[in-house]
Amino acid sequence: MVTLEPCTMCAGAAVHARVEEIIFGALDPKAGAVHSWFRIASDGRRNHRAMVIPGVIGKECADLFTKFFLPSPEEDIRENLSVRSPRFPVAHIREAGPDPAILRMSFRG
Repeated sequence: MVTLEPCTMCAGAAVHARVEEIIFGALDPKAGAVHSWFRIASDGRRNHRAMVIPGVIGKECADLFTKFFLPSPEEDIRENLSVRSPRFPVAHIREAGPDPAILRMSFRG
């Protein structure tokens, strides 16, 4: 039982592990591999099939993901994406520049 529909890798692992039931809450229209996009676990061409039960407390599961990935109201989205922000410390990489030794290399065929 999982909150989000399993991806292709997870669905394949469940088939190989011979899991009998896959129960999930929220559909994943971009990468769901047992109900939305593919139906790997219930494909008749495989040597093992799992029963898929989608949408169990689906609304609550979808709300969990929405709340987790949305920024909180007190956070300014521009501050989070700023190069000078401590959460995005790449300013020193830009200031360093390319290695002069690499710039002197010449590639001759």
